[in-house]
Amino acid sequence: FEPEVSAIACRRATDEEISGILELGKEVERTIEAGKDRTVIDQEFHNAIVDASHNSFLKQLIPIINRAVEEAILFDSGTGTLVENTLRDHALLMEFLKNRDAGGAKRAMYVHLHHAIATLRLNSGEEPIF
Repeated sequence: FEPEVSAIACRRATDEEISGILELGKEVERTIEAGKDRTVIDQEFHNAIVDASHNSFLKQLIPIINRAVEEAILFDSGTGTLVENTLRDHALLMEFLKNRDAGGAKRAMYVHLHHAIATLRLNSGEEPIF
């Protein structure tokens, strides 16, 4: 759902919501660079995107998204790949959100999910199915 949520957020978010998402993204980056646990701020970043969709059904997915973020961070292989991907993927996603490019934001979220699935080896050697 997150790729579609990102596209919807591009179309429906207020300017203030986009600014808030961008600031949370920067806070994720600062937290990673400081070597601190990013679980909560990363969840807040993803939650802000869902909130900006202004869709009450999609907002019910927040607990699922929070758990996925938490588990991804917890089960990271420790190679740093997930951290590197998160920094790069979030930057790309934020650029599309800032420019209100719904198609780009959707694809950026697909890339982010693909990287997480591949890094955590959740695809058992197969391509992730979206």
